[in-house]
Amino acid sequence: CVTYGVCALDADTDKELPCSAETDPVPSPGQDRPKQRLPRRCDAKQLKTFVSSLKQINNLGVSKKSACYLNFQNLICQSVCSPQQSDFIAVNASKSTGKGKPHVVESVYAISKTFAEGVYNSCKDTRTIVLGINAHEVHVRKARLVELLAGA
Repeated sequence: CVTYGVCALDADTDKELPCSAETDPVPSPGQDRPKQRLPRRCDAKQLKTFVSSLKQINNLGVSKKSACYLNFQNLICQSVCSPQQSDFIAVNASKSTGKGKPHVVESVYAISKTFAEGVYNSCKDTRTIVLGINAHEVHVRKARLVELLAGA
């Protein structure tokens, strides 16, 4: 694993930043809870951040049962909690605030173009509550999303 836990807050977004860590996978707390079957190695703060991220998608009106929601759930879950994180995420820069572990300030995600296009295609016709427009119109067009997800 290349990240574990939460070590800082981003001053611009108030989002929690993960700790930079090279560790073996750690079992998630509450792994036995049926609705929290996340891959294997998140701490309690990471679980909270994961749930919060999914609520943001749901708050846009994306149904929890839709392929779009499930694909984003998988994407977020794998990037935060996968025991194989080091296979597709590289921490390029970390910063220490002098209090505890350093936090990640720059990372690279290796996601295939096929996967990125699959996420896009599962969401492109999903209607949101934001002005009643399709989900993909809220943020980015297809080429930009594929570029962002695939690192092209």
